[in-house]
Amino acid sequence: MRHDVPPMDETTRWSTIARWLRAPRTEDLDEIRGLTRATIAARRASPEDGCGDDLYALCFLLYLVGEPEDVVLIDDAKHLNMDTGCMIDRFLLTMRRDRRTMLGAVAAVAADADRPWLERDVTAAFDAPHDGDPATFERALYAYFDP
Repeated sequence: MRHDVPPMDETTRWSTIARWLRAPRTEDLDEIRGLTRATIAARRASPEDGCGDDLYALCFLLYLVGEPEDVVLIDDAKHLNMDTGCMIDRFLLTMRRDRRTMLGAVAAVAADADRPWLERDVTAAFDAPHDGDPATFERALYAYFDP
């Protein structure tokens, strides 16, 4: 089920995201997806806005509570512009899952998505993971966002 997100000012947007970061829950996933889609659309319309912490945090939330198929949303965000490509760590494409699960999800969505690079990027995320283990990666992002 897709939930559209009503327009929000920056303060409301960030307070909503910070609330989700403080207590990530799968129950909020539809809203997280909706806000991610809306933020991607806004960045696509104004590419000079770069990445922004809101989009970065939404991708982190998808990594934390998303379904494997949500890798497409993270990929959409990562490929918006140069800033998002650099800022959104490809390790987020692992979605706290194992390689087999994520490559299976990529194969399932590949028929509907024109993104030949996705399998390569997910594979690279597993082959050359972020420094340290996933827990260290997550602690670093929580420290960055300080929700």
